[in-house]
Amino acid sequence: MAAFIEDLVEVVRTLAATSPGARLDPPLLLALDEIGNLAPLPSLPTLMAEGGGTGITTLPVLQSMAQARVKWGNDAAGAIWGASMVKIILGGGSNSRDLQDLAALIGDRDDTN
Repeated sequence: MAAFIEDLVEVVRTLAATSPGARLDPPLLLALDEIGNLAPLPSLPTLMAEGGGTGITTLPVLQSMAQARVKWGNDAAGAIWGASMVKIILGGGSNSRDLQDLAALIGDRDDTN
């Protein structure tokens, strides 16, 4: 699966490079559900950071950041998280490090008003 996606991305990048504005039209959505359970996609961190500029929107669905760290390593998992424009966190997260990081990003809520 990873080889298929990598090949598809390479073909799409070539098409985008020859398109007006160097963007794919229409754009491509890579909805990668359960990507953490498949073979790691080596280009995912780069694709997350640069793909939108070429018309490739990447939507990786992971069980947890811990899963991403196991598959791609700590730095690449951080790059994937950082490049995610929208972050959706569902119930079931139980890694204390990830929950502390998330709480730090969200901040405190003042319920006294």
